[in-house]
Formats: sequence, structure tokens, C-alpha cells
Amino acid sequence: MNRKSVAATVNAVCFEKFVEAETPDGTLIRYVHVFDRPYDKEQIGITEDGFWCVATSSIVWQVKSVHQAHFFYLFFYSKIAHVIELIKEGLKNLGLPENALMTFPFDELVIGALQGGWRKQALDWIDQGYPLNDEMILILCDNDKQSKLWINHQKERFHDLFNI
Repeated sequence: MNRKSVAATVNAVCFEKFVEAETPDGTLIRYVHVFDRPYDKEQIGITEDGFWCVATSSIVWQVKSVHQAHFFYLFFYSKIAHVIELIKEGLKNLGLPENALMTFPFDELVIGALQGGWRKQALDWIDQGYPLNDEMILILCDNDKQSKLWINHQKERFHDLFNI
């Protein structure tokens, strides 16, 4: 499921549950509340455009890129399996398909944390089994494509294709 299909599904299934809120620049957007974030109980939702968001009592932030992922950094205080269960439960309660979970910005969250002050917490999630993508591997090896980590990743990635 991609962002556009999530938007269409959310608009079809949850139309009556949308809440209108203001973004930091004063724009009004509509979102549906999926679940409460642990620790501070801020609302995590999906906008009518299919972006995930964080909403306080007065403002809502959409997460559209790595640079906005910091709104989700508090999730690192929980085990990744717990975060996944929270999202699944929220989607189920709204009647949304479980595969909408695929649109949650996990990669943006981990990449942003690896590049910033939450590196240790991101590494904890990786230790818990979060799958690495190429961008994460490059960050972890300081963009050195001659590093053992990168070379081993490439060997694993191309193993079946090259039959070596």
C-alpha cells in the first residue's frame, strides 16, 4: 500500500472521523486519529493526503521527509515491536487495512535518528531486528563504500543474482 492508496482508503473508510487542525504555518488540514503516542499521549494520525502526522491540542505536524521525522523520535523509548502493535491496533480500530502500516515513516525515522542525536536509540531498534536499507548502511559506514560493512551488505544483496 502506498501513500495515495492510504489516502483514498482513509477518506473512504474514516470520512466521519476526520478532525481539522492547524499546521505551524497556519494551514488547516484534516486527519484521522490512529493512536496515542506512548509517554506524552499526543495523537498520531493519517492526514487526508495520506501522510502520517503528530497532533497536539493546538497544532499538527505532517511527516513528509527525513527532516520532519524528529516528531516521532519519542517512539525510540519503546521497543519496535510495541510501536508496530500500537499502529496495527489503531488501524484495526478504524477499520483500516493492516498493510497501511507499510506507509508509516519508519525508514525516515531511523535515518533521521542515525544522522542526529538519537543514533544510539536507532541502533537499539536495529539490534531489535529493524531491517537496514542501503542509505542506512552508508550512514553507518560513514559513506565509505570500501568499508567492510558496505562490502558485506553488497555481497549479501547480490548473492542470489551473482550465484557466488
